[in-house]
Amino acid sequence: MLEPNIYHLKYFKTAAELQSIAAAAKKLGISQPAISQAIRKLEEALDCDLLIHTRNRFKLTEEGKILLEKSTTLLEQVDNLRADLRGKKSEISGPLRIATSPEVAHYLFPSTLKELQKELPKVRPSFEFGSTQEILNLVKSGEAEFGLVIDDGRMTGLEKKLLRKGHFHCIRSSRETATDATRFLVTRESPGLFELEKIFKEQYKKNVEIAVEVESWEVIAHYASLGLGTGLVPDFVAENHLGVKVSKTLWASKIEYRIYLVHKGMHQLSKAAQNFIRILQQNF
Repeated sequence: MLEPNIYHLKYFKTAAELQSIAAAAKKLGISQPAISQAIRKLEEALDCDLLIHTRNRFKLTEEGKILLEKSTTLLEQVDNLRADLRGKKSEISGPLRIATSPEVAHYLFPSTLKELQKELPKVRPSFEFGSTQEILNLVKSGEAEFGLVIDDGRMTGLEKKLLRKGHFHCIRSSRETATDATRFLVTRESPGLFELEKIFKEQYKKNVEIAVEVESWEVIAHYASLGLGTGLVPDFVAENHLGVKVSKTLWASKIEYRIYLVHKGMHQLSKAAQNFIRILQQNF
């Protein structure tokens, strides 16, 4: 026996509500025989009469009235199911691995993450921290979808896009009045110690004194706040770290940084990564 299908129910419901096969055919854009055949198949499948025909119209039998009530609910449930499935299919979700430095994630990502959570709550970003070379290796190996790095000329084999540029600042403890300003807290990674030595020698004709060398701008800013030396950090770290003040040294601002987005190609990025990058570019 042929089982009734959704279209049979839809044709019957429309005809029953309009009390006219002709009107239903016009509304649905199909032929009258198609609707009549659908109703006959329903009657055969359900083993009952659904309509009582009159000269120009018809009326529903008691079974027809029950089916009209039930079919309305069934068709609404089908429509809701379709909407739910479309939503699930289009919903962007899953993990998103990003490689960068702790300072970039700490100071430059919060607003982007807030917007991402609002737009795409099912996306789960995770961060891999490392040096510039480590970040590049993570992206090249596919362990991270994309990375944010300070340009040091080693980004071969990847696509890159400039997101932000700025300058370094010298910072000192805001609580110290007699801090030795000639001993520096620096990173070796470029831009850093090499650029400092070059500019310092041009300015003062002597070698720079290094108090502490540590590969973390956040640690440098913390040490500077404790009076352990003059820190050399990017502007976004200097301007957002409590306990330090910026030294007005013109030569320090000559050390420029550029933050680049790096990846293996936009076509290889997931929808989650593409949306994160879109929001990131707007905020930068």
